[in-house]
Amino acid sequence: MSTSPELSMDPFLALFAGDPTTNSTTTTTTTIADLTPSTASASPPEPGGQRSRSGCFTCRRRKVKCDESRPICEKCQIGQRECTWPPDDPVQRRKNRPRKPRTHTVSEPPKRRFKLPFHAPETFVSSLQTSIVSVKGKEREVELIPDSLRAEMMMDPSFLQPYFPSVDERLVIRHYLSRTVHIILAFEAPHNPWNPWLTVHAPLAFTHLPGVSPAADALRTAMLAVGAVHLRYVSNPDDQEGAWRITRATRPRVLELVRCALEGPDGTPKSIDKTEVELVLAALLSCIIASSLAADEAWHSLITQVLSLISRMGGAQALLVDSPRDHLSPSRFVFEQLAIRDVFGCMTTELAPSILRDAFTPWFFEAESWSTNENEWESIERMFGMSRGMVDLIARACTLVSRVREKGYLLTEHHSAEPHVSSLLLRLPPRATARLPQNGSMAEIQSGGTLTTATTPGGTVTLTNAPTATLTEKQELEEQANGLLAELKVWDNACNFTPFHPRTQYGNIAYRHATKIRLHRVVFGVSSTDPRIVSASRAIIELAKEMLAMYGRIVWLTWPLVIAGFHIPKGDPMRQSAVELLSEFGPHACFDNRAASHMMETFWRYHDNDPEDLTPWEVAQRMNSRPFLD
Repeated sequence: MSTSPELSMDPFLALFAGDPTTNSTTTTTTTIADLTPSTASASPPEPGGQRSRSGCFTCRRRKVKCDESRPICEKCQIGQRECTWPPDDPVQRRKNRPRKPRTHTVSEPPKRRFKLPFHAPETFVSSLQTSIVSVKGKEREVELIPDSLRAEMMMDPSFLQPYFPSVDERLVIRHYLSRTVHIILAFEAPHNPWNPWLTVHAPLAFTHLPGVSPAADALRTAMLAVGAVHLRYVSNPDDQEGAWRITRATRPRVLELVRCALEGPDGTPKSIDKTEVELVLAALLSCIIASSLAADEAWHSLITQVLSLISRMGGAQALLVDSPRDHLSPSRFVFEQLAIRDVFGCMTTELAPSILRDAFTPWFFEAESWSTNENEWESIERMFGMSRGMVDLIARACTLVSRVREKGYLLTEHHSAEPHVSSLLLRLPPRATARLPQNGSMAEIQSGGTLTTATTPGGTVTLTNAPTATLTEKQELEEQANGLLAELKVWDNACNFTPFHPRTQYGNIAYRHATKIRLHRVVFGVSSTDPRIVSASRAIIELAKEMLAMYGRIVWLTWPLVIAGFHIPKGDPMRQSAVELLSEFGPHACFDNRAASHMMETFWRYHDNDPEDLTPWEVAQRMNSRPFLD
């Protein structure tokens, strides 16, 4: 008789497995035949005859009467079954007698092993594995907690106490979860409330208990700073010094915890898992937001350090290689936040973005290919009130402005002699041209040619291959700048045909006007009194008024409002409207709105008496200050 691998028996199950003849510390090995009599005595006999206690094992298992003819009994011979018999040793045969069960003490658990000839059917095993895989694959898709209840449950004091030991910490984090996370979101759809700060970011703080992970401790410290800064503004909007004290005390603490998470005591880099990386990035993001809400000028150096760390870790694209493709992961959420805040920071510092360096950065747009619901794909729209395409356009404009400033160029705007003919020079990246038909002309374009689009008088658009010309750096920047202006015109014409949320439409139009103002003023040197500048500034103010009347909030429109305010002529009542709009953020405001108003008024005092018509960045340099805005 063949045997199977030994299986250890649970001590509790030993109570029902028969009485061992040896001490409980002795390991015994029995066969399936040794367990049969006790089972048989508890089972009723099969109709048709009494079972024989001295019959073959096969008849015993079948619970039928054996005629005890050796070596093969009659029933086994008729059924062509293997006929096996018990040993002739009377000592061994005595084991077949029923015995009284004996219990075992907890201090001496029995150690019994059984050899069971169990062979699971392959079809059953394969179906079991498939079902397990399918369940595991859907674990993250199942929403165990409704989003509407998540914040309320996380604010329960008994849940918070292990992670935030002091009473003050629990009070601040409750304020953060109930109020602060809503002021940094552009809009929340009533029919589908979704706030990634509650569903994606906040749960990370409860990954580890205090003292277990420096990264988790850093995240909790940074979240407390965000909530404390906003709480300071709610209690006293004039107490900006108190907010600065919070950020100045929190920043070194968070950075030190992050260093402990990434490096050992001797300074050597640690090998950390994906969860720790997410905690580190989330902590640094919260620290940046705390400085942003407090209008702390150190935000620029902090975000520079964070972007440098991301670059040393391989960049956003490399860190998101293993990111899930069925939901908005914490890593993707953090990188989207950092990328857009980096772009907004470049709007005031005139530096080039560090994350969205190239046009149509793959990781920033790839959610379109796997997103199963609107939350993932519209995460940028809901958080910032603008589309991904507009963010990409602004990033390219910031890169262009940075290069123009670095070289000290003043470019020339191309004005077409005939309004019905326009030429737009597009330099397509390889990943874009790879999707186009591979014919002779496309091969030439990919090898260095350019693609020119021309609009004919009949309204048709033709694509022609233009020979590559050797352009100077200034000419190349000039082509890019005019190409961006042409792209902005396309956005103007297409805004009524895009399926965006109305709030996103308002944001796109406002940021489009602001980008147009920057290109004209900084790149082409257009005067601030130019009708195009004044018209775009007025349009932004009117859009903000409409949006405030429609939604009651204008979160994430601070930058377009300030850019518009910078270029409103002296004595124009629109200046007062800009100041009033910045104060209309109401419960969604913080110290950054007050800093924006102060920055705008300071610029007016300098610019109104300035015959040079300097740009805002030039005025900031003259005054030896860095314009703050995020």
